[in-house]
Amino acid sequence: MTGTFALNASDLRALEHKLNDIDRRVMPKAARWALNDVAFEILAENKDLMRRVFDNPTPFTLNAFYVRKASLSDLNAVIERKRFPASRHYLEVQSEGGARRKTGVERLFTQRLRYEGLIQAVVPTKSLRRNRYGNIAPGTLQRIISGVRAQGDGAQNTTAASRARANAGSSRRAEYFVPRADSALSPGVYQRKGEKLTKVLAFSEVAPSYSKRFPMEAHAEKVARDRIELAFDRAFARAMRGS
Repeated sequence: MTGTFALNASDLRALEHKLNDIDRRVMPKAARWALNDVAFEILAENKDLMRRVFDNPTPFTLNAFYVRKASLSDLNAVIERKRFPASRHYLEVQSEGGARRKTGVERLFTQRLRYEGLIQAVVPTKSLRRNRYGNIAPGTLQRIISGVRAQGDGAQNTTAASRARANAGSSRRAEYFVPRADSALSPGVYQRKGEKLTKVLAFSEVAPSYSKRFPMEAHAEKVARDRIELAFDRAFARAMRGS
């Protein structure tokens, strides 16, 4: 034995070939797994953020985002909001701040209700029963819309004839109406049962405006920075085991 060991160019070429093979087969696979793992972690963290920021958010709100997973041909994992007919989602308003667009009910009232005043917002009152998420139950909302749309000419609201029709019915019967512009009642939708009047929706001439409450993008960037390295280490080890 000479006590020496020599490396030559053939050893380097073999190592280079092995590294190139790892880079070609293992790295893209590990990157895809790591990106998708972190994307789903961000999605879960996003739901937790909603629960902290909003008061009892609905399943519709919590499930407003989804993951478009990375693939070997496109190493980009994207967390994006599901597309809805409205051009600007309310979560984006909460994230960026500013005035929100009118809701479907507000647009419907503005376009079809014969009402002399300006309607920028429709707000439920404390007297209106809501579901466990604090929203108007669909059945109740439909009855209100049907009631006020069935009135015809809004100038005929709260007339003696309409009160007589309400009183002639069952004591349980509820009739919804919008007061005339010159009424002593404040703008909104009222429920009438016999002689009892209850305001259930209030009309506002001021469009709602929100401050930034939902820092979605900043939160997602922090989660990605904190977890991507560990996620890649796990994914790389997993890819090497399967190589």
